[in-house]
Amino acid sequence: MQKPDRLYRRVKSVSEMDSVRMRKKAIERTKRDMALLEQFRDLWLNMQSYREQRARAFRFAYDDQWGDLMEYDGKIMTMRQYLQQTGNIVVQSNQVQEKVETMIGVITREMLEPQATAVDADEQAFGEIVSKGLQVNCKKNSMSELYLDWGRELCLGGLMVGYETWDSASGPDGTFDSWSSYVNPNLFVMDTLMSDSRMWDATMFGRMIKCDFGKLAATFARNADDYAILRSIYPEQYEPLKVKARFNTFMDRYKDGMLEWMKDDDPSVCVVLEAWTKETKPRIRLHDWNEGTEFIIDADDTAERRRIKQENQRRRAMAESAAEAWTEDEIPYITGDGYGEDGFFIDEFWYCRFLAPDGTILWEGESTLPGRNQPFIVRTIPMIDGKIQGYLYPVIDHNIIENRAIVLHDWLLRAQVKGVTVVPKSILGGVDPKEFARSWTEIGGLVFVDVKPGMEKLMPQTVHSNAVNFDLSRFLQTFEHMGDKSSAITDALQGKTPFAGASGTLYAQMASNSTTTVAAFLLKFHKFLELQHTKKMQNLLYFYDRKRWEMIVGQLDGEFDIDTLNLDDLRYIHCDLTIQESAETPAFREIAEQDAKEMMNNGLITFDEYALISKRPWMQKLKQYRDARQQEAAAQQLPN
Repeated sequence: MQKPDRLYRRVKSVSEMDSVRMRKKAIERTKRDMALLEQFRDLWLNMQSYREQRARAFRFAYDDQWGDLMEYDGKIMTMRQYLQQTGNIVVQSNQVQEKVETMIGVITREMLEPQATAVDADEQAFGEIVSKGLQVNCKKNSMSELYLDWGRELCLGGLMVGYETWDSASGPDGTFDSWSSYVNPNLFVMDTLMSDSRMWDATMFGRMIKCDFGKLAATFARNADDYAILRSIYPEQYEPLKVKARFNTFMDRYKDGMLEWMKDDDPSVCVVLEAWTKETKPRIRLHDWNEGTEFIIDADDTAERRRIKQENQRRRAMAESAAEAWTEDEIPYITGDGYGEDGFFIDEFWYCRFLAPDGTILWEGESTLPGRNQPFIVRTIPMIDGKIQGYLYPVIDHNIIENRAIVLHDWLLRAQVKGVTVVPKSILGGVDPKEFARSWTEIGGLVFVDVKPGMEKLMPQTVHSNAVNFDLSRFLQTFEHMGDKSSAITDALQGKTPFAGASGTLYAQMASNSTTTVAAFLLKFHKFLELQHTKKMQNLLYFYDRKRWEMIVGQLDGEFDIDTLNLDDLRYIHCDLTIQESAETPAFREIAEQDAKEMMNNGLITFDEYALISKRPWMQKLKQYRDARQQEAAAQQLPN
């Protein structure tokens, strides 16, 4: 038996280690990446159960709570249809929405904002500039509104998805900036093999983009040929003179999470898939000992490797021609740096592709974001064994029982008032039973019948019985309390009136500690915002030019101004970013006001410095009056 020389086949070319090149080679003839399209579809189908669960949670909070399906008499119908068919009045008590709005109120009350703190205390002045830049960009993106959308997703769906990118197409004014977006989880897919709740082991993220043909062409068409290709891919959507018919209402667009793959109810909508996959490529990490820098080149980049070889030969010749002889170790070559041979390593990076419904690649390229990262920010709750569930999803069961109790109580009351009417058939004569029943139950209705002598006692009689003693208020209070327990949302957090005889001090302490029970929820939400703003901070430091930073520095009263700002120093500082309560809240403003006033009274700061710190609306007016009075006094003291 012949033994193999090696356990594994030797790789003859580095191209076999390049996942991007291998994929391009496979689709070279058709230019359609059907394998990626199929992978995207599999991930889409894997998340179908989550989309249905999320749709049910949002329906209970903001729509029909009787929309669950059931089987009755061999037919599939909603619970609302069943109740209406059986003559019941459909009512519902919305406890889910109340708790969702309570959690949104907690988020709104905190007035969160990003704060960058330089790791080196001596560079904190740079950190203040970055903080100001972040706050300006957040206002431009209306981040406070996005906080509410992400908060509702965490409460009901359990999945928050953000998107942070640097371009000119994502914003309303067409300028290049760092733009933040809310991604609808109905249109989002992610790697379902992940086990890390921080998403560090993810290998694919993607979203389904739906837009009209004009937006599609503005994004992907760079010339007339590209426009013609898009027309051939989307022939039904390209009809500029045809009135676009809308086949669905705005509120039913994503109803029940039942979205069709690569289709939309509106025939004028173009569907594009944005897929970010983690790819591998053989590369070489090099260290330039003369410049003190590191850089990376592709392992198959022969031109760059030739240039480096020539540069090393030039440096060797210079060392040999020097007056003093250099040893080989003293020559500052460009050498490989890393664990592999000559700096060789397999690089992992994020790669983006935009696919049409037929698999055609509309655009592809390696990530240009800082750190070669992908633009998605994803956080889930609880993410245990792949399980994703909204924070308030367990409250739905308690809400269902409350609704059933209310309908049952209404049915008992109507049955008690109505009673049972007994009608002997012998007195009907020729009257139709349905007409007799309608006239008998109608208010003011008259029924004419022929009664034979001796049969007067056989007139219709209504029999009433006492209803079952059903304490509805106590029943609802019990399940409402159970809902509070399962969601950890206390009465103090909801701002409810304390019970009679409750101590004011005790209730104040309960209100102060009310957020302790939802600390895990707030921690998850704050971490998501921290990741979102970290990507934003990296974009600002990487892409903002001097003019952008000069506009921001001009709004600060720190040690830097337009002339002393060093953009290189600012770009390469390392900041720790935290999400904290805004300093513009009334409580913070009052504390700053009192501290500044005390420092002014003690002579530590001047009145002008106090006026800059104070947020009183009349303070600048007082400063202007003071300056005018001083100028007038100085003018009177001048000699004639």
